[in-house]
Amino acid sequence: MPARRRRRQAVAIALSAVRIAAVWALFAWGRLGIERGPVDGSARDANFTVTGAKSLGMNIGVAQPMDIRLFENDRWLGGDDVRLPRARFAPAMARLARRFMPAPAAR
Repeated sequence: MPARRRRRQAVAIALSAVRIAAVWALFAWGRLGIERGPVDGSARDANFTVTGAKSLGMNIGVAQPMDIRLFENDRWLGGDDVRLPRARFAPAMARLARRFMPAPAAR
C-alpha cells in the first residue's frame, strides 16, 4: 500500500509541474505576441513602450524594452534585503532569451 501511495504522489507532483510549466509557457507566448505587435492593425494590449516609440517614428524591437525592464528590475530591487522574496524566474528567463537575440544597433 505505501508503494502505491508514493507512486500516486510522484505522478501528482509530475503532473503539477507540467501544469505549472504550461502556464508559464502560455504567459511567455502571450507576452511575445504583445511584443510582436498587433496582427490586424488594432492594439491587442496597452503596450506603451512599443506604440509610443512607433508614434515618435522610432523603430524598436523586442530586445530594447527587454533590456530596459531588466535594468529597471535590477535598479529597483537591487537595494532590497536579499532575504525578502523577489521575482527570480521571469528575469532569469528574460536574460536567457536575451542571450539568443542579436545585440541592439548602436545609435
